[in-house]
Amino acid sequence: MPLKLLNISLLIAAIIGGFYTYRANRQYRQLKAEVNRLSVEVGDLDVADPSKAYVEALPTGEPLHFAWRVYLPANFQACWKHTSGSSWSTNSEPSEFLSRVRIIEDDKGQLLVYHKEHGGSGKCNLGSTKLAKLLRGRWNEIHVEQLGSDGIAVVDPNDISVLLRLTLSDELKIEAQEKLNKYENKQYQKELFGIRFGSRDAFAADQ
Repeated sequence: MPLKLLNISLLIAAIIGGFYTYRANRQYRQLKAEVNRLSVEVGDLDVADPSKAYVEALPTGEPLHFAWRVYLPANFQACWKHTSGSSWSTNSEPSEFLSRVRIIEDDKGQLLVYHKEHGGSGKCNLGSTKLAKLLRGRWNEIHVEQLGSDGIAVVDPNDISVLLRLTLSDELKIEAQEKLNKYENKQYQKELFGIRFGSRDAFAADQ
């Protein structure tokens, strides 16, 4: 290969290599900035025992929107079991992520629950238009039990914890008997919506 052509080839290779290096460094800086932003926004989890799961509730500013910062140890087969089903995840390395639950009323007047866990998300129907009408503007009368709301919660691999539990007030329960059908009334007298969290082995032992 002539020397001039070789020099041109090396120059092109150097330019291409420099471009990919620049792009990789730019992506790294963007990712680092995002991590720093989240750390400032929600803080860092203090993981004293890396063999256990850690859950901390985060403020959202919305009454129907719940969020958590979650740490899972390596090889933790996590399970989120909620009112209409369950989801599973397994991670070979320790991981930290945000989990969310959000309840909205759709354009048909029905209540939907959007949920996001580690590596997945989904939605389910919470109830009929009659339930939505009963609760509309009265979410302050819903009792909320949220894991990690009083500080970081530690979940042992052998334990199952209530991640979120929503129940009707006594007044709403009385009105539900009058305004909902027999099936819905029986269902929501006990619990409006709930999610339990733990390891797959813990749920298997609980059956």
